[in-house]
Amino acid sequence: MKLNIKYILAGICVCLSAACEDNLLEEEQYQKVIYLQSGDDNIFEYSHAVNDSITRGYLTVGSGGTMPLEENVTVTLELDSAGLNQYNQRRFDIEYDKYAHFLDASRFVLPSYEVVLKANEPNATTFFPIEVDANGLSPDTVYMVPLKIKSVSNYEVNEEKATVLYKIALMNKYSEPGKTSYAMKGTKQVEGGIVSAITNTKDIVPLSKNRIRIFPENLQVSTKLEDIENKTITVIVDEDNFIRIRPFKNVIVENVDKSWYDEKEEIFHLSYRYKLPGDEKWNYIEETLTRVQ
Repeated sequence: MKLNIKYILAGICVCLSAACEDNLLEEEQYQKVIYLQSGDDNIFEYSHAVNDSITRGYLTVGSGGTMPLEENVTVTLELDSAGLNQYNQRRFDIEYDKYAHFLDASRFVLPSYEVVLKANEPNATTFFPIEVDANGLSPDTVYMVPLKIKSVSNYEVNEEKATVLYKIALMNKYSEPGKTSYAMKGTKQVEGGIVSAITNTKDIVPLSKNRIRIFPENLQVSTKLEDIENKTITVIVDEDNFIRIRPFKNVIVENVDKSWYDEKEEIFHLSYRYKLPGDEKWNYIEETLTRVQ
């Protein structure tokens, strides 16, 4: 009889435990908080095409917690120049040339400063749209739209994720964040010298819908402004996929034979000669750039 009572009590405990677990699953385990999705330093990067038109990007506004929201939440955002200033000072101190720039007001539109998180939706997220004109922006400058949560109609705000630095990344059909690398192979001949083989892997920088910027042949890629101005060239892809090669700033460059872009294979075929500032002899280059998948 004592053994039976022991088993009965154990069974009751199991039932109570299961009931408690069911109740826990039906109850909120964490405080519901509203936040803006972002990564390190509260930066959220979104790609915008330099394609002669305005493009739309999105921020994610979310809610923390294990249960859906019990009522709609209106989230109001506002611009936050102080947040951008704090980021620049914290990250770069007096290296002012590295500072991120507040995207000019003429370059973006916020259709509304309010979004609504809907009640009873499992994901409890919504999107805040930003329309950006990226055409003509410099690929060598960091542009951001800093925003923060001004108010919420219900619940609390996660103060650590109440701000966001919306970072503009530039792209076109030839180059986009994460897909900028091309494998280069070809030949080089310094005027009067012998022909030698060259290989390299380099990144392509988008300038506009049909323009990209590269370092010629296997010159070392650099982000220094002086190197960019003195060592890069512009590749222009016309509607028929034939290519014109022009200076970006200070390099002297000329087309030699026909250059073209193979759209199907995503390969640039380039034939040109160039001189860096101070060079006396031409460098004759034949190269192909094949997109790295």
